[in-house]
Amino acid sequence: MYKVADLRGRTILLMAKDLGLRLSDSRMIRVKQLPDLEANPPIPFNIETRKEHVWTKGYLSAETVQVLKTYLQTLKKRKKLSPFLWPSNGSHPLDEDSFGVWLKKLVAKAGIKTGSQRLTFHCFRRLLMRAAIETGVGLTAAKLMVGKAVAKSDETYIAKARLESAFVKSSKYLNVTEVNEAKQPLQDVILQQEKEIAGLRNRIDVIIRKLNDLEKGFDYMSKESLTLMAVVATRLDDKALLEMAQEARELTKKKWWRKPEKTR
Repeated sequence: MYKVADLRGRTILLMAKDLGLRLSDSRMIRVKQLPDLEANPPIPFNIETRKEHVWTKGYLSAETVQVLKTYLQTLKKRKKLSPFLWPSNGSHPLDEDSFGVWLKKLVAKAGIKTGSQRLTFHCFRRLLMRAAIETGVGLTAAKLMVGKAVAKSDETYIAKARLESAFVKSSKYLNVTEVNEAKQPLQDVILQQEKEIAGLRNRIDVIIRKLNDLEKGFDYMSKESLTLMAVVATRLDDKALLEMAQEARELTKKKWWRKPEKTR
């Protein structure tokens, strides 16, 4: 089906097998609901389902992101812009009947024999569930990804990190184009490291400014203390105390506390 489909058809197929959404949810996806497609796949994609009002915890695979980016460029060239990912000829989304007709034609074009059964959009949802079971991911994780209600006690034991690994595992089973979640390209890694270094530099600058403020406060307190010591020594005519105050004043001027310790 993927091989004989056009660009929009390919995008619909890949998103359907990644997300396992009901048609009522899939057809209503808006472009602004899409996640940052420049992130490293698999990319989390969450929407609230219309039937159960449960938030999905799904992901978009690398192959889907690749095709989706190309498809989005075609939407920008439309004469009538629509907020929906699957727009009709106007500004509304494709209706369910149009999806049914599209899928029926695609099945025929691909030469798939379904016999007495019908291939419906809901089959993609069942496909994801089946893949989760056959790959050992588990039905509970699959339900969370497609936005199907589960017991709170079950949801507690499945962390975000486990869901992502579960998706990657089932995604390999359902891979269509042989594009997998690969390691980040070297250039992306370098850019990420540069961002992290810039962030660390900013934090260091803040720390240095705070240390300078503390140093100024320390200088002021030291000078005041030494002045007071010198006044007391003069009043008491205590030459030893006066010499100590003078020595301490000289050390303070040299900022002795900032000198590194000598190595032994």
